[in-house]
Amino acid sequence: MGANRVPPFHRERKGVGSETMASFLKNMLGGITRHRPAVRVTISPPQPSQPHGTTAFLLERSLKAVTPHLPDGWQATVQALLATNPILVQVVRRRKTKHGDHQVTGLREFSIITVNASGNPWQFVLTLLHEIAHAEVAHQSRHRIAPHGREWKLAFRELLHSSRHLFPPDLADPVMDYARNPLYSADSHGGLAAALRRHDTLDLRPTVQELALGQLFSLDGKTVLARGPLLRSHALRQTENGLATLACGRHYRLSS
Repeated sequence: MGANRVPPFHRERKGVGSETMASFLKNMLGGITRHRPAVRVTISPPQPSQPHGTTAFLLERSLKAVTPHLPDGWQATVQALLATNPILVQVVRRRKTKHGDHQVTGLREFSIITVNASGNPWQFVLTLLHEIAHAEVAHQSRHRIAPHGREWKLAFRELLHSSRHLFPPDLADPVMDYARNPLYSADSHGGLAAALRRHDTLDLRPTVQELALGQLFSLDGKTVLARGPLLRSHALRQTENGLATLACGRHYRLSS
């Protein structure tokens, strides 16, 4: 390329110099802007972040929900446990199939725990500790683990041992015995289940063990059963359908 070549933008075309060309472009662009209405852009100031999703917000909501159901002297302990991990606790109406449950949000941002409203504050707090152990394991482990496997047992056992002094004397020993190998429900431990029932202010029904031999009872309000003799850790029950007393001859075992 020659050293004296001028860039195309600065060439003079048909007698129009570079200054004249600049004026022409300026007038042309000015005409375009004169025919278009001005667009006003409003920039809003940044809004303060909402507390939703934060541990502080979840803690406040959870404490408000559980405090009326806790035994005396438990609020500080529960508050410290809920502040450790992002957990939202909801108290729901009583369910027949479970005392509580736990799930993690899709992005694993926080855990959602539901606990049945109960007339027994000790059943409530045991269920809450059970589900908090699930939440601790879920936030510590990023891989899939058994719901009531080794990790959960260790976490739940530690929670029970650290709060032993908060249980009344008639519950402390059954709780510690249950903590040796905690299962999916405290109802699976006969001694603990019996001790918990003594603190229930809503469900005043007697247990099968408290019934006289041969006494009739019903679990669902439909099928009538008769109390049978104890067979090791099970109570033998016989069905009775209407007037056909014990006619079907079926026997059932009920965990004591």
